[in-house]
Amino acid sequence: MLTIKNQTGRGQCTRCAPARRPVYSSYIEFVVKICEFRFINLWLDFGVHLLGTLCDSLKTFLTLDLVGIVAALALGVLILVFGGLLEFAVILVFLLVSSAATRYGKGRKMRMGTYERARGWRNVAANGAVPLAMAFASFLLRTGTLHLSADLVHYLLGAAAVGYAASVAAITADKLSSEIGVLDRKAFGLLNFRRERPGVSGAVSALGLGAGALAALIMALAWGGAYVGSGYVRVWAEALLAVAIVACSGIAGDLVDSFFGYFEERGFGNKYTSNIACSLSGAVIAVVLFLLLFQPYYLM
Repeated sequence: MLTIKNQTGRGQCTRCAPARRPVYSSYIEFVVKICEFRFINLWLDFGVHLLGTLCDSLKTFLTLDLVGIVAALALGVLILVFGGLLEFAVILVFLLVSSAATRYGKGRKMRMGTYERARGWRNVAANGAVPLAMAFASFLLRTGTLHLSADLVHYLLGAAAVGYAASVAAITADKLSSEIGVLDRKAFGLLNFRRERPGVSGAVSALGLGAGALAALIMALAWGGAYVGSGYVRVWAEALLAVAIVACSGIAGDLVDSFFGYFEERGFGNKYTSNIACSLSGAVIAVVLFLLLFQPYYLM
């Protein structure tokens, strides 16, 4: 049998001799580890740059500053937790539609001096406070915190859902009414019916009113499609009635915003109070109509 000598001079069987690793293998492993480390760093750098690019794009598209984006993300998370996927989808549609409406006719709006470059957390809070409150009310009802009967909880859940949708429909109608209506040269005051400069708070136009009404109707129909499968309604007649309530309440909230805007131009309040009044009035009108019209369906 072939034997080899080790360092001590003793013979050793070739079968028992430890396999000698090539000298270059350690260098290969070293190079591989370096490449893996560089590969990980490459992906980390790519992820950081991609995240930064997405944030910049989000900031640009949503016409929000950095704090406004953080506030919008926090609002979305809270609505998702307290409300659910349907409520989150509704507020997300508002955010996208309002951003698109803001950027529509950007050049002309900049020449007119009515284009808002970046909105902050106050805009997010003013538009999202009432929808968040309605989502939180739904959360309290679903978790049994109020200790009400099952029929009453089902009844109030429907009212909260309609109120939430109407508040978002109202602020969506207001946003499109403002951003699209400012392009109409024929604007007049809602209370005095005098010709006003386009973009003045409290002034309305045929184009703006039409855009706002269409936005409220589209939001109501989009929400109503998902509302049917939510379990709050039992027949299509109830769903159509709920959609009509949301659309009408959204249009009413848009008009309330213009009403408050009239006083805003005269030093009473600001655009944030007008936005809160818009969403709050839309929600209240919708809840009252729902409680009155749907009582025979739930409390019999």
